[in-house]
Amino acid sequence: MKNIIPKRNERLTFRDTVVKGHIRSDRRSITDDYEPHWHDYFEIEILTEGELIHTLNGVPRELSAKSAYIVTPTDFHLVRPKTKAELWNISFSEDAISEKRFCSLMSVDRPSHFQLDGETATRVSTLAELISAEAEREDGGCSKELLECLLTVIFRSGDTQLPQNPSSDQLSGIKKAILYLELHFRESPSLNQVAEQAGFHPHYLSELFKKVTGQSYTERLNALRIGCAKTMLSSGFSVTESCYRSGFGSLSNFLLVFKKQTGVSPDEYKKRKL
Repeated sequence: MKNIIPKRNERLTFRDTVVKGHIRSDRRSITDDYEPHWHDYFEIEILTEGELIHTLNGVPRELSAKSAYIVTPTDFHLVRPKTKAELWNISFSEDAISEKRFCSLMSVDRPSHFQLDGETATRVSTLAELISAEAEREDGGCSKELLECLLTVIFRSGDTQLPQNPSSDQLSGIKKAILYLELHFRESPSLNQVAEQAGFHPHYLSELFKKVTGQSYTERLNALRIGCAKTMLSSGFSVTESCYRSGFGSLSNFLLVFKKQTGVSPDEYKKRKL
């Protein structure tokens, strides 16, 4: 496999400027591999025909028609079609959805892949088509409302709901914390730094972070760094390069955290993937 640095796709733009509340829905055919990458935005893909292997944060999964997956700005993924794949691709920025929906999407308890029954598959494809038409309107039409409906239908297929009911102020602060962390995890920001961005006391943020996302601050930070390292190892980078490029300050700590999260050493993981 080629040595590919996981690419971070630039935030989607329209008319060469970043659009607040971006929503876009396109019908696509995939015949070639998508290199390891991650986004500054959310992505939903609904597979309508064909088969593919979707590798999310280093974990591959074979998918066939009538399936869907959701990718967040903290995820690393790779798409390899086994046959010609037809799908709907829906992308949207974090400010196109409510803060409650944002937190539910970022929750560690939320599944990423969904198998849809026939009726649900038809419904989500119809919603994707409606979003595509509405998003073309100058004012975006009712694309936000349709997107919320689409997410509700997909979540319902996995019987997934937001487990907590935080206040609007809490949701707003957690959203700021998560966004800051996902953009700066390679710099290993401290809890104090992230709390300052969220406008909370560090101790309060620590408790709220666990309550809303299901992970502690440190667990979330390490998950982001390990996800990045796994993608780099799978792409042919050395253990040392993967360690420091993903934000770890020492090789010994990297080896310890990696083994704890994956059950294998980075060397073993790399050998299995190459």
